[in-house]
Amino acid sequence: MTTGFISLTHLINAKIMADKATLDTTRLKDLIGTDVASPGKQRMAEGVRYYDSAHDILDHRNTYFLDGIEYTDTVKSNARVPHPFHKILVDQKIAYMIGNPIVISVAEPEVEDPKSLTPEEESAQESVDEFQELLLDEISDEFDDLLNDWAVGASNKGVEWMHVYIDPDGDLQFCIVPGEQVIPVYDTQYQKNLIYVVRFYVYDIVSEKGEINQRYKVEWWDGSGVEYWEEQLDGTYVHDPFYEANPAPHWYSFNTLAPAEKAPHSWGRPPFVRLDNNTDSRTDLEPVKALIDAYDKVKSGWVNDLVDFQELILVLKGYAPLTDNAREGLSDLAAFVKNLKTQKVISVSNDGGVEPLKFDIPIEAKDRFLAITRKEIFFFAEGVDVDSEKIQSPSGIALKFLYTSLDLKANRMIRKFKKALGEFVWFVVEYLNRTHGTKYDSTEVRFTFNKSVIFNEKEKIDALIASESILSKQTILENHPYVDDVEEEQKRLDAEEQDRLEKGMVDLGRVQPLDENGDPVPPGPIGSEDPVPAEQIKRDENGQPIKPARAPGAPAPIPGTPVKKAKVPA
Repeated sequence: MTTGFISLTHLINAKIMADKATLDTTRLKDLIGTDVASPGKQRMAEGVRYYDSAHDILDHRNTYFLDGIEYTDTVKSNARVPHPFHKILVDQKIAYMIGNPIVISVAEPEVEDPKSLTPEEESAQESVDEFQELLLDEISDEFDDLLNDWAVGASNKGVEWMHVYIDPDGDLQFCIVPGEQVIPVYDTQYQKNLIYVVRFYVYDIVSEKGEINQRYKVEWWDGSGVEYWEEQLDGTYVHDPFYEANPAPHWYSFNTLAPAEKAPHSWGRPPFVRLDNNTDSRTDLEPVKALIDAYDKVKSGWVNDLVDFQELILVLKGYAPLTDNAREGLSDLAAFVKNLKTQKVISVSNDGGVEPLKFDIPIEAKDRFLAITRKEIFFFAEGVDVDSEKIQSPSGIALKFLYTSLDLKANRMIRKFKKALGEFVWFVVEYLNRTHGTKYDSTEVRFTFNKSVIFNEKEKIDALIASESILSKQTILENHPYVDDVEEEQKRLDAEEQDRLEKGMVDLGRVQPLDENGDPVPPGPIGSEDPVPAEQIKRDENGQPIKPARAPGAPAPIPGTPVKKAKVPA
């Protein structure tokens, strides 16, 4: 099975080349030349081209043959219409899979009673909270965009790479390295552990005559550092003079008290993370390229027919045939074809007359072919055709069935995504431990994908509510359709809870005062919390306050609680 990379033989040779003393021009040229010409890199280029709507149909030209010689037809219409199905399908998968931000969290510590934590459990919880805060601070807001580019690259090329590095200011950075620039070298026994990464890319070099030529720059990464090479005009490779230290460690740390002092550091592994599109590292274009090309060809031919068939072909009866000079040395058949192509006229030696010929376009057949091909493109690409009749008024079950293939395809990539993110977060946690003196474990980091699936929101919310007794609040928030930022939502819930408690304490203190006999003092004016002034209280002939009337059978007020006036029946 082709993996899209150089063969095992070349991998073995590459491993042998790992001894920097053996690196030379011949071996570097052979390694890069073999990789560039490999089928895998060709498929990568195809996937990128079709995502950019640069289909094969754009290279189409009309030709015809005269006496066995091929000529380009410059008269016939040559409309070339690409249909960006591949781009639509890739964008659809990415939006479905990571259109909503991925939730990054740290596993909660195990506790016996969440309502009564022991000192050890409280300390563990504080450590988890601190770990998550540092982790989210280190992964910037641009990370979601980076994930999108990473996933698009893997979908188009089968494999895409992320490079992790520390800049001169000591900050952790990460960027996408195009898959077509990378040659991965694994251990030859299991093809599992990444030992070396060879990255090559084109740069411009100016000759003595001022001519611009393109040559390669090469980076050779291993677990301890990197070596930089540069191709010269004569095709030889030398150490890149741009870098002061070559070979160099992965990064340096500086002493702020003595800036001239710097200490080399390395990750212990090549700082590259691989994202596979699927188990076979195949592009999303491969299953449907032939179908897309067929659709482009038929549709473009249809457009050409509509343009060309607007003109009539005239049959001239009794018209003088072509002279020998007009034939230009062509046979009768070749001269006839050329005359038809260029003049749109057929000359026949019969009775005189002019007769127009016009052809009907087989619209029904072409329309049927395009409809079938479109359906097959979405079927074999495991996508959802939003123009399908099933979209008109689907039920919840129909929608779920409609998205089944897309969901399965997304799940296959999510499995690869979680593996890649696990390797990526290892670098982040390693950086945090080195800079903060902590001992966090990267395996405790969790990634939750909130797929943009069309569903019945009420059903999902009801299911979450029914699961409150068996799921944690964080899990419910992570899966709630209205929650985009779990951390922010938790802060809002905590603030509301605190506000509710504070209001509850105030309400408990708002009790109606009692008089000397234990009876409630009548309330003041509406909207006022103060009792009625003493001079306004109605009293009987003995000077006692008149108690508010109660409806027959109504319970007596509880001392110390507010009293509502009862309506007395007439």
